[in-house]
Amino acid sequence: MDLKEKIEGYVNLRVKEFGGKTSISYRDPKVGYSSALNPLFKELKKVAHPNHLTPKEILGNAETVINFTIPLSLRAVNENIRGNIGSYQWAYEYAYTNVLINFLAREISQLLARKGFKGVPIAATWNWDEKTLFADWSHRHSAYISGLGKFGVNNLLITEMGTAVRLGTVITDAEITPSFFPTEEYCLSKRGIKCDICLKRCPVHAFENWGGEGKWKCYENCLKTDEKHRERIGYVVDCCGKCISDTPCATSIPKPEKKKLV
Repeated sequence: MDLKEKIEGYVNLRVKEFGGKTSISYRDPKVGYSSALNPLFKELKKVAHPNHLTPKEILGNAETVINFTIPLSLRAVNENIRGNIGSYQWAYEYAYTNVLINFLAREISQLLARKGFKGVPIAATWNWDEKTLFADWSHRHSAYISGLGKFGVNNLLITEMGTAVRLGTVITDAEITPSFFPTEEYCLSKRGIKCDICLKRCPVHAFENWGGEGKWKCYENCLKTDEKHRERIGYVVDCCGKCISDTPCATSIPKPEKKKLV
């Protein structure tokens, strides 16, 4: 069994076990790989933020970036359709999946260590500056480079299991063959098909001025979810997910509707 098979087998096993313990019906996770030398990582200083780190800035002899997606349950997606803040189930899965991501990233790093390699786990979230809301590492962009998805017009990653996923990253000095990088777009709008449902789903209209006050409006609404559900859940749950729920790309790569023959 090669290193890829071990990592992927481990991720599948642990997601299933954790889902059983937390009563979360996770859909199938997926793992992707990219070269730490991929020039797209340097481009993130322009695309994402000037302070975004490269793999080499995190691990000097980095060879590979490992990304994994954990798709949230259909229950969480469906129950999050109603209302203006995140539902209890959405917040619950957000919180516990962050716990799972941190656990998986550490365990993958330990698995690599047993094989003689170094692995650096990246925290699931809260690695951002509260004054700017910019993070020094973007799991979304990293997963994109690893071929796990394509960006939609709302700048969320559309994976094979849709946008309703959580993401994790491990950087390693192990050399692993990069995953296939898809060239076709997944977002309907980017394929020239009229669809802006995700943008209209935002309860605070954040996408109307995302580069300005929109991002802050989004965060303020996420804090309302935290205010309502944190005590019951026991973790910070600053999330919303309305632009992910009840959209064509929520749980899969969207397909254009077929026109009926007259």
